[in-house]
Amino acid sequence: NVSLLTQTPYLLKRSVHDNITHGLKIRGKAHGVKDPDVREQVKSVMAEVGLSFDDFAHRMDYELSGGEAQRVAMAARLILKPRVLLLDEPTASVDVNSATLIRRAALYARKNWETTIVIASHDREWLQGSCDKLFQLYQGKIFQAGSKNIIPGPFVRDEQGFFHTLQATPTHQPIRVSPPPRENASAMLDAHHILLHRDNPPTAAPTATGRIQGEILRLLGDKNNGQIIATIRINDLDFTIHLTRDAVIEQKLLPGTRVILSYDLDSIEWI
Repeated sequence: NVSLLTQTPYLLKRSVHDNITHGLKIRGKAHGVKDPDVREQVKSVMAEVGLSFDDFAHRMDYELSGGEAQRVAMAARLILKPRVLLLDEPTASVDVNSATLIRRAALYARKNWETTIVIASHDREWLQGSCDKLFQLYQGKIFQAGSKNIIPGPFVRDEQGFFHTLQATPTHQPIRVSPPPRENASAMLDAHHILLHRDNPPTAAPTATGRIQGEILRLLGDKNNGQIIATIRINDLDFTIHLTRDAVIEQKLLPGTRVILSYDLDSIEWI
């Protein structure tokens, strides 16, 4: 009922066919290579991960590339038609083509068998485009991903008494925050409390507002609410904010567009 695919593929020292059917055999559902029903099942799941039955079924584990081995491992899970499929960074160590096929195979399982997919991954585009719910793990705490932006310290106080991130290089932009409650605290800024501007926003009291410049990396549609999730690169951090489609069109926002983000310092949370 529950199957796990890890980041590093683990295959038995046998053929691709035997690796894929191993789970069926130990459950008494397969009876050798010549079983016609099993043969069709193997061909089907191999096709879902982009592997030809005639070209790959007879190959041994050591004759596969890393991406091919991971796809075989994925096929071995798919043939069981699990109710829950756990994917632990399944595309982190494979080539682009294999990563695409593994993602597609996971969606195939969800669509055809109503398999619940649980993914641990840094691939934000895949997660935002595929998942119904996103959660982020930071310093042992879980919160709703896509709505919270983490600003890690250390934070320093300038001569005017304002707190901001340490300026590591001359081009590194200090990010202003409210006074941190403790030395090792990290700031958290809700995506819904950030405003995006193509030009300089109206002047506000300097103690109340933070402003940072960045560049749009990507624009993704949120399948759950129809909004656009914009990812903006600021220093070495990626901020996400939520925009309406009308706002994206009106401001002519595209990847590569330089923008200014503004936020109220009082909206910052601390963890």
